[in-house]
Amino acid sequence: MDPSESWTELSRAIGDNDWQAAGGRADELLGWLRKGGFPPRITGIEPFDRIVTRATCESIAAWEWD
Repeated sequence: MDPSESWTELSRAIGDNDWQAAGGRADELLGWLRKGGFPPRITGIEPFDRIVTRATCESIAAWEWD
């Protein structure tokens, strides 16, 4: 998995108002992080990038989009 590409796809899905795709990408990224994978490069500060990614993905995954 390329977490940076997944982050880009997640961002695009949000921008396109495609919450089903956003939820799928969020689930993938959360699974990746839970298995010890590295976060996407957002700020270049890995611990902060991990927090931002996890918080964003957990919020999107838990959201009810109906």
